[in-house]
Amino acid sequence: MKQVVTKRGMALIAAAAVAVIGACSDSGKTDQGLTGPNSSASNGINGVAGDTSQTGGRHDSTAKKPVATFTLVAHVATPRPNTTDTLATDPVAGATVSITEETYTFIRGSGGNDTVHITNTVVATGTSDATGNVSFPNLKGASTYLIEAKPPVGSPLRLARIGIGQTFVDPLKLNLTLLHQ
Repeated sequence: MKQVVTKRGMALIAAAAVAVIGACSDSGKTDQGLTGPNSSASNGINGVAGDTSQTGGRHDSTAKKPVATFTLVAHVATPRPNTTDTLATDPVAGATVSITEETYTFIRGSGGNDTVHITNTVVATGTSDATGNVSFPNLKGASTYLIEAKPPVGSPLRLARIGIGQTFVDPLKLNLTLLHQ
């Protein structure tokens, strides 16, 4: 019995090895049928081979740059009760939304003991209107931000936070969903 199980196990291992060898044997070939951001096809965007992602692939000479400035439109809402649609929300008026810019300073240390200093600066605050919206114009597209929505005082809702990095669109619309505690 042991010998049969061992033979079956060895057969499975051998089959797996053959599959791996077969998959690796053509890994250096270019498949002209592949498309998309991770394609290795030579017919990529603008004829650029390799990673042809529009968002900064290593071989992409047409990588987009962040916008100089943008307007952030934050929509503060809460999940709609008694619905199975997880995207259905109700606006929250009177929520306080703050925008904090995060900057990083890297300091080389001796023996590989590097240090990073993170500075957080609140650059804007606002209150959501009756539609749950609040706008923040003239934010820097190359910056990193932490957006925080605090529910109105006395509300049974929890705050919501989200971070964003470089921004490539203007305006940027962002949903902040406040959940019940």
